Amino acid sequence: MMKSFQLSHLQLMYLLIAALLQCEVATQRRCKEVHQLNINCVQGDSMSISCLTTTHPLQSLTVKLRRTNQDKDILIYPDIFPASEHQRWSVRKDAGNVTLDLKDIRLSDDGLYDCQIYKDWDCLNVIRFHLKVKECKTLDSVHPAPGSSVLLPCSEHPLQNRTEQVTWKVVTGHQSTNITQYRPLNKPSSSTEKLLKPLYERVRQLANGSLFIMDVVHTDELWYRCRVNEKTCYEVKLLLKDAATPADSTVGQTKDNSSDESETVTTNVTVVVMITIVSLCVLTSLTIHVILILLKKQRPKIDNQIELNCQSTVYYSEISGVATQRRCKQVHQLNINCIQGDNVSISCLTTTHPLKSLTVKLRRTNQDKDILMYPDISPASEHQRWSVRKDAENVTLDLKDISLFDGALYDCQVYKGQDCLNVIRFHLKVKECKILDTVNPTPGSSVLLPCSEHLLQNRNKQVTWQVVDGRQTTNISQYPPPNNPSSSTGKLLKPLYKRVRQLANGSLLIRDVVHTDELWYRCRVNEKTCYDVKLLLKAQMESLCKQVHQLDINHVQGDSVSISCLTTTQPLQSVTVKLRRTNQDKDILMYPDISPASEHQRWSVKNDNGNVTLDLKDIRLSDDGQYDCQVYKDQDCLYATKFNLKVRECKILNAVHAVLNSLVLLPCSEHPLQHRTEQVSWKVIIGNKPIDISQYRQPNKPSSSTEKLLKPLYERARQLANGSLLIRDAVYTDNLWYRCRVNDKTCYEVKLMMKASTDSIAGLAESNSDTSAAVTTNLTVVVMTTIMFLCVLISLTACVILYFQKRRRKANGHIQLNERFSVYYSPVAEGFDVPLYSLVERNTGTMTTFGVEQSEAPAFKSDDMYENLTL
Repeated sequence: MMKSFQLSHLQLMYLLIAALLQCEVATQRRCKEVHQLNINCVQGDSMSISCLTTTHPLQSLTVKLRRTNQDKDILIYPDIFPASEHQRWSVRKDAGNVTLDLKDIRLSDDGLYDCQIYKDWDCLNVIRFHLKVKECKTLDSVHPAPGSSVLLPCSEHPLQNRTEQVTWKVVTGHQSTNITQYRPLNKPSSSTEKLLKPLYERVRQLANGSLFIMDVVHTDELWYRCRVNEKTCYEVKLLLKDAATPADSTVGQTKDNSSDESETVTTNVTVVVMITIVSLCVLTSLTIHVILILLKKQRPKIDNQIELNCQSTVYYSEISGVATQRRCKQVHQLNINCIQGDNVSISCLTTTHPLKSLTVKLRRTNQDKDILMYPDISPASEHQRWSVRKDAENVTLDLKDISLFDGALYDCQVYKGQDCLNVIRFHLKVKECKILDTVNPTPGSSVLLPCSEHLLQNRNKQVTWQVVDGRQTTNISQYPPPNNPSSSTGKLLKPLYKRVRQLANGSLLIRDVVHTDELWYRCRVNEKTCYDVKLLLKAQMESLCKQVHQLDINHVQGDSVSISCLTTTQPLQSVTVKLRRTNQDKDILMYPDISPASEHQRWSVKNDNGNVTLDLKDIRLSDDGQYDCQVYKDQDCLYATKFNLKVRECKILNAVHAVLNSLVLLPCSEHPLQHRTEQVSWKVIIGNKPIDISQYRQPNKPSSSTEKLLKPLYERARQLANGSLLIRDAVYTDNLWYRCRVNDKTCYEVKLMMKASTDSIAGLAESNSDTSAAVTTNLTVVVMTTIMFLCVLISLTACVILYFQKRRRKANGHIQLNERFSVYYSPVAEGFDVPLYSLVERNTGTMTTFGVEQSEAPAFKSDDMYENLTL
C-alpha cells in the first residue's frame, strides 16, 4: 500500500512538471507574419540579414535561428553556443537593425532558415530566408563576333595579375571537363568553321590567368569555369553576337527550317503561358491588397528590411492608403560655383535613418529622366561620377571630375518609403578657369601675376598666358594695346608684349604697368587646369598709419627672425603688407606683389594664429638698420611697426670667471662638449679690432709681483681638439674679449673676467666667504631638521587620535569557512569587547547568531569555535 502510494505520488509530480512546462511553452506567442527572402551568395563570402528594425536594446531581445527541416536551434542569442559550427553565425545591432551575420559561407549552408525575434514572450518578427550558395561567382557574359578572338577573364578585375596557377574547365550541365580534354558533341554549324581546329588547340592561358580563344565558332558557346583555389572560382558564359551575313542566314534557314518552326511554336506557347500566369498573379495580388487595405486601415506603419544578396539591402514600408510617393512641401535652393576638374559634395538631408532605408533621386529640372537613383544605381558611364554616401548623419551627394556640361539646375530628392523627406534644388555653375585674387600695383611699378594659388609653387610644365577680352582670348605675344597710355609718363613705354616676361615658376612679370594693362589675364597649365587674374591699378593714395609701434631687435649673423606686424582676424590674402627702410623710398617687399629679385627672397609674409608675421632668414650684417612694416586693408592703413634691427657678427657666450694663476677653458660653442671637425681660429678683440692670438702682445707689465716671470699669452694658450682655448696661469692682463671663428657665418665671442683678489685681501675675502658659507649651511641644516621633527610629531599625534576614535566604531567582518557556510562577526564596544557571530548557510538561506556572555573574557580557542560552528 505504501509502495503504491509512493508511485502515485511520483507520477503526480511528473504530471505537474509536464503541465508547468506546457504552460510555459504555451505562453510564448507565435509570430503572425512571416517575411520571406531569397538570398544568393557565393562560397567563401560573408552576408548580413536584417531580422528586425527596432529601438529596443539588443540585450533585451531573444534571437533564434534554425533550419526549417530541423528542430534544433542553430543559434540562440544571448545564449550563444560555443560549438565550432555555430561560431560563424553572430548577432549584432547596426543603426537600429537587429542583424544576423554569417561569415565564410560554405556549400553545406544552403537551405531554408527561420530567424525569430522575441521580446520576453512576444514574437516581434520572423524572417524566413532561402540561402542559395553557389560554388563559383558568375561574371558578365562575353559577346564576341564569330571568327574573332576573345579573352575570358578569371577575375572581377580584368587587369588583375595572378601569381597562383589557375585551371580552366568547360561546364556542361552539372559536369565539368578540363578544357584540354573537351571535345564538342557536334560539328560546326557554319560552312566557314569546317576547317577550324578543335577548342583545345585554339585556347591559350595568359599570365594573369585569363583564357584566350582564337577564331571562336558557335560550338564554343558554353559555360567556362576558372578555378583559382579550393574556395575561389569564377564562371563566365560565352555568347556569340548575331552578326550573320544574308548568305549565312539563307543557309541556316534552309538547313534548319523544321527545327526553327518547332522552336517558334514552343516559344509562342511559352510566352502565352507566362503571360497568363503573370496576369493571374497580378490580379490575385491586387485583390489581396484591396482586402488588406479595407481590413487594416488603422494598422500602423511597419518597417521591414529585405536582404537581396550579399552586397545589397532594400528597406520597404507597409503603409496604409495609396502607395504613391508624396511630393516634398519644402524645397531648399542652393547656388554652387565650381571649377572644371574639381569635386563637389552636396548635403541633401540630415537624418538618423540608415542610408539603406532611404531612396535618393537626382535629376535635372529640364529632364524627366533620373540621372541617379539610390540604391538602384545605374551602371552607365555618365552616372559613375555621381555617388551617394552618409557622412556624420548627412546624406551626401558626391560628383567627381566636374565637366563644363555639368552646369545646370538639379533636384536632389530623398524619400523614406513613400514619404518625401527633403528636396535640395541646386544650381551648379561650372567655370572653365579658377579666379585668383586681383593684383593691385601702382602705376609705373613692376607686377607679378601668379599662375597658381601658391605664389612660390614651381611648375615643370610649359604654361601659356593669354589676354581675355570679353569671351575672346588672345595670346599675350600677339595682343596689341587698343589705345595709347593715358598718362604722360607712359607715352614712350613699350607695348605690353615687350614688357612681359614669363618666369620659371609660370608667373608673368610685367614691368612699368600703365592703365591700358588693366585687363583679365589667363594662365593655362593643361586642358583642365587654368587660372584667371585681374590687374587693377591703384586709383587713390593710401592713408597714413595713425598707430606706430617701435621695437629694438638684436640678432646674430646667419640667424632667422620673425616680427609680428599686426594681430587680426582678416585673411592674409585680403591685406597688403609693405616693408621698407626708413632712409629709402623703395619698398623692400610688398605682399602679395612679391618681387622676384634675389635680395628680396629672404623676406616673406605669413599668417601665424592671427598674427601677420614678417620673416627674415639668413640675416646678414648689411641688414642692420631701421625698418617700417605697414599693413593695409584696401586703402586704409591698419597698423605700422617700426623696428631697429641690430645685427652682430658673432654670438656672445656666457662670461668665464677665472682665479689668479689658474687654468681656464674658453669654449667655442654653446655646448662645451661639442666636438668640432672644422679648423677654428681664435682672436683677441681690442676695441673693435680683432688680433690673432699668436700675434697679441700685452701693453704693460704684470701688476703683481707673482706675475713677473710668467710667459706671454700666446705661449700660455693652447687650442684643444674640440676648438676650445686653454689658458694656463691666468693673470689680470688676460682680462679680454676673445673671438672664436668657425666659418664665414659662424663665430662666438666670450669674455674672460679675473676675480679681484690680492695676497692678503684675497685670503681675508676667502676666509670671510668660507665663514659666511659655513654659517649659512649650518643654519639651513637646523631649520630643515626642526621642520622634519615637527612634521613627524604632528603625524604621530594624528594617528593616535584616529586610533582611539576608530575603536568605538562598529566594524563588521567576514570569515569564509567553506563553500557552504560563512561567518560574519561584529565587535561591540559596550564595556568589554564582546564579539557577536552570525552563521549563514548559503544553500538554505538560514542564519544563526550566537556570542559569548558579556561577563566572560573574550578569549576563546580556535578548535572550540570550529566545533560550535559545525554543529
